[in-house]
Amino acid sequence: MTLNGRDTRQAIRLLKMIYNTNNYYFIHIDSVRKWRQDHMYRTLLSLEAQFPNVRLSRWRRATIWGGASLLDMLLHCMTELLTLDWQWDYVLNLSESDMPVKRMERLTEFLTRNKGKNFLKSHGQSIPSFIMKQGLNHSFYECDHHLWRLGGRKLPWGIAIGESRWGGGGDGEK
Repeated sequence: MTLNGRDTRQAIRLLKMIYNTNNYYFIHIDSVRKWRQDHMYRTLLSLEAQFPNVRLSRWRRATIWGGASLLDMLLHCMTELLTLDWQWDYVLNLSESDMPVKRMERLTEFLTRNKGKNFLKSHGQSIPSFIMKQGLNHSFYECDHHLWRLGGRKLPWGIAIGESRWGGGGDGEK
């Protein structure tokens, strides 16, 4: 779980909804708004003593949604996850604003049936609309806890999104 520290009660509510003794829960709490994140960190840290399948990352990073810091944090946490003596098949990235819409048993059954596969989903929009909405046609720079849009850019040739291959600015299918 990647938590920004805004709502401790919501994070605990989510954990209660998805908790299962057969699963593992690795949690990263941002470090930007120190007092909020520190309160959440201290509160959730106590879960480690109660549940052997819950672990908080001791390494904390300030992240911005869509920024390079978020990717950096995810890669660092996955590296940390690999050092644990846990036997797992999938990594599901959740934030405290995520809530399950179906029973967790259905997710477990689905993943068991599809062991060894990866799943990524866009917003169900057309590919050009998805590219525009996600800002893939712009350059960004992360600085001072802000994500700055620098200007337009052309997508590199050969990037596969969905069933199509896009490149050269997203002008059409290649």
